[in-house]
Amino acid sequence: MKTPKKVALLGFDCALTALVRKHIDEGICPNFKKVFENGVVAENNFVPYPTITPPNWTVMATGAHPGTNNVVDFWRHIPGRPHGGTYTHNSFNWDYVEAESIWEAVDKIGKKTVVLNYPMSYNAHKKLKNGVVVGGGGLTVGVYLDQLVCSEKLGMGENLDGISKYAFCDDLLVSTDMYPGNCQKVSLAPAEDWANIDEMGDDPLEAEFTQTFANSIFHTAPVTWHVLVRDLGEGYEYVTASPTRDLKDAFFTIKLGEWSDAFDATGLLEDGSTKELRMRAKLMGLDPDDASGLKLYISHGLNKDGAEWCYPPEKAAGLNKGNNITTNHSFMTGLGINWIDLDTWMELIAMHYDWMGDTAEALLKDGDWDLLYCHAHPTDWIYHVLMTDLDSTTCASKKAYDKAWECHRKLYAAADRYLGRLLDMFDDETLVTLISDHGATPDGPLTDPE
Repeated sequence: MKTPKKVALLGFDCALTALVRKHIDEGICPNFKKVFENGVVAENNFVPYPTITPPNWTVMATGAHPGTNNVVDFWRHIPGRPHGGTYTHNSFNWDYVEAESIWEAVDKIGKKTVVLNYPMSYNAHKKLKNGVVVGGGGLTVGVYLDQLVCSEKLGMGENLDGISKYAFCDDLLVSTDMYPGNCQKVSLAPAEDWANIDEMGDDPLEAEFTQTFANSIFHTAPVTWHVLVRDLGEGYEYVTASPTRDLKDAFFTIKLGEWSDAFDATGLLEDGSTKELRMRAKLMGLDPDDASGLKLYISHGLNKDGAEWCYPPEKAAGLNKGNNITTNHSFMTGLGINWIDLDTWMELIAMHYDWMGDTAEALLKDGDWDLLYCHAHPTDWIYHVLMTDLDSTTCASKKAYDKAWECHRKLYAAADRYLGRLLDMFDDETLVTLISDHGATPDGPLTDPE
């Protein structure tokens, strides 16, 4: 290649070279194949210890080992406070880093950097004159894992409650049954007084629910939203959600198994001001005979003004416009508490990669950049959930093994599509590096040492 004028570091958390090669050979990763066949592949590397997200991605941004850069673990202790878990918090804040980053060095010579969803990069904008920083407070954009950051933003001092916060709010499940987590249990009653609706159908049902805008990094206030369930001749199958009993205001109308298009909603703050949010929803359950088992998943809402997740905030005006949503790490939690199933999880992961591609295109399309540092996390999450079932010697069953590999292939197909979109934006004067931070192994047999 020509002497590079731009550098793009593309991070795929916990991506395993051997499994990438496996999917290249299967024909589902043509863009990874392009990079592998036109570059140099480092098969085995010594990584800094401990091999976990905050230290490793900080090393890759600074070139300094954990003992030098001051990020030595996922967790850190508040200096001057008693030892123990009570006064520890997550490390996702560039303020803790004591080594110079490559984007700071680039900025000093007048070059322009884009830092996209890079772990630890929250507050990295403070040291940049020519940079754009999107996300960095967690593993996806709009997520904040450092409890000290969250409590300080909310004016709570050192109230380290251990809960992640979100810009603007957490996911929500609306259901006629009770589930763990941020679930609003509702009881359906005969629907009445809905406006601008042509066909109510047979015995329409409705419920009010509270959108609490839970776990927000902002001081939010709850609002009342409405759900309408209709039978238009084939049983109960149409579910509408709306901020009013007026169909012209509705966010969406969907059927069982369907996703809504991305929709805009209004988030309310305690001071009476509002923020516009971008969200999606999926109808996970509904009995056509009696409308029991209603189970409506509503994604977290990312505030469109960029506050707390995009610097400079005005760059957010060109982002978050399409049909994709950034999603957040709690959709992995949603899988564990039965909000969603594996297929829906794969759909959310695909949306995440597509949102990342949309965002990268919006930030890079004019070519006015010199350094790109970005990161995507789903290749890590899947091993937390499915690594044991991906191994034939530790899987729960042949069915579980086959399903795990089906999900793995879907995830890597989405990751490859995302990679292809990035590669299309780079010219032959761009040095491209694919990088990961660590690997994963399945759980082995449990043994009792006694």
